[in-house]
Amino acid sequence: MPALTLLLAATAMPPPYKAVGTEPFWSLTIARDQISYQPAGGRNVRVTTPRAVTIRGGRRYRTAALTVEITRVPCSDGMSDRRYPETVQVRVGRQILRGCGGAATEVAGLEGGKWRITQVNGRALAPTVAATLSFTDGALTGKVCNTLRGSYTLARGILTTAPIAATRMMCPPASMAAERAVISALGQKLYVHQGTDGLVLSDGETSLTLKR
Repeated sequence: MPALTLLLAATAMPPPYKAVGTEPFWSLTIARDQISYQPAGGRNVRVTTPRAVTIRGGRRYRTAALTVEITRVPCSDGMSDRRYPETVQVRVGRQILRGCGGAATEVAGLEGGKWRITQVNGRALAPTVAATLSFTDGALTGKVCNTLRGSYTLARGILTTAPIAATRMMCPPASMAAERAVISALGQKLYVHQGTDGLVLSDGETSLTLKR
């Protein structure tokens, strides 16, 4: 029975955490017993995995040879359509490297067609609020309370918009509040990534969740 218990525990062990970086290229693996850092050129670093320390928005692994900080900020590797749920910083000696970590996903195209905004900053919109956005050839259009118009750029998974213009119709308080939150969010540089509830535009503080 003890042997069976150990076998079941082993099969339930989570897979190692993976992170990657570019410019320069590097990779990192955090297993239960060992952290392995592999640069494209140079010496690999392997250390015993320390206990993770909670930091704002994530966790830190500190050793004499390297320190790894993982924060829950969506990340793009800058070279593909893959998006990652977390941003990773590795300090090796005096060198600081930044990259992405966690399970990568392929992002559905943001451009073309109409999106329905279902959540703002992680909170579902009220059933009475109908909010939409469309992104086509650099032109942003939408409607919450008022009609929204603006321009945008999408590069390396980051959405940047010019100031949003809106008509001036008065609406119920819930719609007005949602509109202000949407315009405020669009004023940030937003990473585009696939979330569990839909396509997410987020800078780590503010977010919009979209569905076709």
